Amino acid sequence: EATTFFIFSLNNKKYSQQEFKNNNQKIEDCINYKEFLDDFYYHINFNDNFTISLMPENVYKNLITISLFIRNFEPNELMVYLYSTKAIVYFSLIFSCHDNLIKNPHFRMEIFDIMVHLFVIFKYEENTKITQIFSLLREKFIKDSLMVSIMRVFVDAERLGTSNQFYEKFSVRDKILLLIENINKGAGQLFVENIKTYANKYTEESTKMVTMLMSDITYFNDEIIEKLSLIKQYEDLVDNQEEFNKKSEEQRKFEEEKFKNNDRIVRAEIRLFNSSLKFLVSISKVIQEKFLDDKSKLCENLANLLNYSLDVFITPRGNQLKVKNLSQYQFDPKFILVSILSTYASFVDYKKFIEYVVKDQRSYKIENFIRARSIIEESGKFNMSKDDFEKFVSLIDKIKIVEEEI
Repeated sequence: EATTFFIFSLNNKKYSQQEFKNNNQKIEDCINYKEFLDDFYYHINFNDNFTISLMPENVYKNLITISLFIRNFEPNELMVYLYSTKAIVYFSLIFSCHDNLIKNPHFRMEIFDIMVHLFVIFKYEENTKITQIFSLLREKFIKDSLMVSIMRVFVDAERLGTSNQFYEKFSVRDKILLLIENINKGAGQLFVENIKTYANKYTEESTKMVTMLMSDITYFNDEIIEKLSLIKQYEDLVDNQEEFNKKSEEQRKFEEEKFKNNDRIVRAEIRLFNSSLKFLVSISKVIQEKFLDDKSKLCENLANLLNYSLDVFITPRGNQLKVKNLSQYQFDPKFILVSILSTYASFVDYKKFIEYVVKDQRSYKIENFIRARSIIEESGKFNMSKDDFEKFVSLIDKIKIVEEEI
């Protein structure tokens, strides 16, 4: 029963590292789940964490399985036993991001899933008791550890998926960005404070995170356009029944399978692309100084990324994708354009950034900025804030000045 909080685990004896290695005792004690977690909560320090990390894998599997079972079938119990829920969060934060405690990166990702399941609130749950779980984010240890733990998992995901990049690395980041979006929605001010602290305190890690985020967005810029173009080619092929019927059954089947594969992949890619853009917009508004750090190339790379993205989605290459029912893929050129312009707007007062924008010989075109401004001005369908639009217009004027100086 979910409300009984029972799992099979080690007995209450505290094992030293050597004792554990030498101990062949069969694990047969059944302990109360709540007591186990309470005990874990009371003994949060590195030595105990190291001891716990020596336990058999099935102990962790039980913690994960029971936690997710309760979340799915008895979510209100997480609020009734909030103290134990706090310990579950501690467990997930600590063991998902420390490779010195658990070496297997895939297993750490499984532990991280606890955070995703606990703090991702669905629409039908918005007025239920489970939303109270966001109160845990103000608890000191969780508040201090949350962002660094999430971002370490984000960076750690880069080591996954050497043989199947999309389904490994990107699936993990998809969950992370969904979690961040929900935390931002449920505790926005806390998110702002945490991301600022993270960027200032963990400079090297945060630089890696931002670099990887921008790299993902660059990858999706090209990948999504290519996949949608291939889908359009298949739709044109099928529409031309005369030509399509000339192909052998084997060829038609091959084309159909290729279409299904592209269709499946591009849906997931667009979802992650949208989430990545949202996160970039969010952090660009609160940690501008991070991008301007002279020790990294973040400022130049961001300018190049935005210029390239603007060029892709403001020119015929990106805005003439006549795929049928494009909205079913959640591909929204308006959202993409607003995200790009809003990120530009965050750096309107930073001349260093503007200089990098103008110096980009690959993608910079002042015509793209003027066209983007005209599109927003002429259409009332773009959900861009007045403040961001005014900043973007001001940015164009400053770009023209810098262009003359250079």
